[in-house]
Amino acid sequence: MASGFVGRKRELTTLQRLLRRVEHGGRTGRPGTALLMRGRRRVGKSRLVEEFVERAGVPSLYFTASAQPALVTDLRLFAG
Repeated sequence: MASGFVGRKRELTTLQRLLRRVEHGGRTGRPGTALLMRGRRRVGKSRLVEEFVERAGVPSLYFTASAQPALVTDLRLFAG
């Protein structure tokens, strides 16, 4: 892989395991799932997701919440 992405093997493995669960119907048998990721600023969460989606090669929706003051604002932007 020539992406220049280094490390995060444990996190990528976890994401791959979650993807396999979704591919096999998950716990509810419904297609898809939402994954919420939290963590300290500037530690590479967005880059991790971008790398995982690229490697997985599956359809995805990726939304980064903004620094707006209310969750309602973020949801409105997401639905927008």
